[in-house]
Amino acid sequence: MRVLILAAVLMSKVPAIVADQTATLRIEIRSDGDPIASADVFVNGTAYKSDGGGRVSVVVPAGHVDIVVVKEGFAPASASVDVRPGQQQPVIIALTRGASVEEHVTVSATRTDKRIEDVPMRVEVLDKEDLEEEQVQTPGDIVMVLNEKAGLRVQATSPGLGTASVRIQGMRGRYTRVLSDGLPLFGEDVGGLGLLQTPPSDLGQVELIKGVASALYGAGALGGVIDLLSRRPDATPTQQVLVNRSSRGATDTVLFATQPFTGGWSGTLLIGGHWQQRNDVDGDGWADLPGYSRGVVRPRFFWDDKHGDSLFVTVGATWEHRTGGTMPGTTPTAIGTPFVEGLDTRRFDGGFERDTFMAQQFPTFQYAYNVPAVFGQDDIDVVRWLSVSASGRVDAHDRFGTFFSPRLSALLRAGPWSSRASIGTGFFAPTPLTDETEAAGLARLAIPARLTVERGQSASWDLTRAIGPASITATLFRSRISNPVVLDRQRYMLANVPEPTINTGAELLATIRHEEFSVTSTYTYVHAVEGTGLDRGDVPLTPRHSIGIFGVWENEGAGRVALEWYYTGRQRLEDNPYRTESAPYILFGGLVEWRLRRLRVFVNGENLGNVKQTDWDPLIRPARAVDGRWTVDAWAPLDGRVINGGIKLTF
Repeated sequence: MRVLILAAVLMSKVPAIVADQTATLRIEIRSDGDPIASADVFVNGTAYKSDGGGRVSVVVPAGHVDIVVVKEGFAPASASVDVRPGQQQPVIIALTRGASVEEHVTVSATRTDKRIEDVPMRVEVLDKEDLEEEQVQTPGDIVMVLNEKAGLRVQATSPGLGTASVRIQGMRGRYTRVLSDGLPLFGEDVGGLGLLQTPPSDLGQVELIKGVASALYGAGALGGVIDLLSRRPDATPTQQVLVNRSSRGATDTVLFATQPFTGGWSGTLLIGGHWQQRNDVDGDGWADLPGYSRGVVRPRFFWDDKHGDSLFVTVGATWEHRTGGTMPGTTPTAIGTPFVEGLDTRRFDGGFERDTFMAQQFPTFQYAYNVPAVFGQDDIDVVRWLSVSASGRVDAHDRFGTFFSPRLSALLRAGPWSSRASIGTGFFAPTPLTDETEAAGLARLAIPARLTVERGQSASWDLTRAIGPASITATLFRSRISNPVVLDRQRYMLANVPEPTINTGAELLATIRHEEFSVTSTYTYVHAVEGTGLDRGDVPLTPRHSIGIFGVWENEGAGRVALEWYYTGRQRLEDNPYRTESAPYILFGGLVEWRLRRLRVFVNGENLGNVKQTDWDPLIRPARAVDGRWTVDAWAPLDGRVINGGIKLTF
């Protein structure tokens, strides 16, 4: 009996001894007096999440305890406490909101690889979150995410084939330089088709410089630069499969994989297959959406050693067949006979490029440019609140001579305020390829005199104010193109004109992020003027007023809901038999995504109001234009309401 009683006494004392060696931490995460939910709380290296009241209760061994708190939009915070056995210790940790929604982003478009808040030249960034949303909105290209940026407009150049170019602050699309990891893999000419053939799945970041950037990237960058940066591999292998289908008959299948190797090497692989049915949305016998079938393959290889040296190698191939024009078995009365447009793409790229245009049927327009260049740049921190960047480039063009392109930028900072100013000059070597000739072809084009080099100057100034979770930026800009090459649509003739093209405008960007919600609002005003004499006026297809509002709620474990609303103002129209000025219009859409561990299911709606240009006027002209086109320019959507949905699986 004694033995049993003794055993019972010993057993009853064991829990008491264990409890005496632990303590309880009651942690509260707050900011400005408000509780912070879903914060990552690390207690002695073990991860926890704060609840809706910002609280975490943790049982820890008695002694010294280290606490680290991390929450997006806030600066990390840490605390250390010493607790006694059996103690219940309250701990309050205050988080400080980040001064900028773009904090700690590194940019390379300026060729310096510095944090965005330290770069004197203004660089706008589309980060991983923006690109992840683009993956489910339009998995086959990156046009949508660019079109939603302030000051950018993706302008359709050929309604028959669906080609497009990107206009920056009202500058024509041929002045926009599109790069891949700083390399001109899309060529020197009009680059819109390359954007239509670039899936976003293997992109980690997109960087945008507005204004003349010839000092950085030479000819072709009078409007600005869009640099598509590849997604770098993680420490562990990753495979993602995305399948998408739209209500207009588009199908996308994308495979993206990352793999670390030995010896500092790693790699990524993108394989995409994309198909689109020809669509006659308004029933007039003409395809409002062209049909296409496209395949994309792009492997990338990375090498990094322990001393900061690195190597990047990329190659890629794209095959596409694109068809537009009249629908099979249907011919509009105005056209009379079937009219089919086709475009085949075979593009192979790597780290070396020579800009050449071969027009077998029209050898008069062929050219081959060789332009060796020397580039220099210096960034100086003058004082704590002032940084400047000076860059210059000398291009030795084998046909047009030598050009010097300087650029000077400055950054001033004072508490929550920051301001940037930039001025720069550049040049553009003329070619027969413009937005208009890309759409209409070269068969009827006339160039009565030799084209000469266009020269550009630009200046911009912006002011940013950070207010807690909000950031507001106002920008003023002006660009001037001397000796611009302008197309006379009435005679389909290309020539330099004596009067300059001048773009003046302003942008306003406001962003606020609070917990799981974020809202971004943009406004752009552009007054772009070109031409000479009685023909001088607003640059066609350039709205003076554009507004965008985008809001998103996102929970990492559950999913996200996004809503968007866009207003496009009136645009001057050229060579349009129905009207000389477009009507303003409003577009709105939404995205819903559910996350189930490694599976994401999404449904996205674009242009839910079903706005179409053909609601106002026909797309088909009553008679064929001088340049050979049967359609008017696209100034509003042609496809109307589009719903797409699919799945994305990570394994």
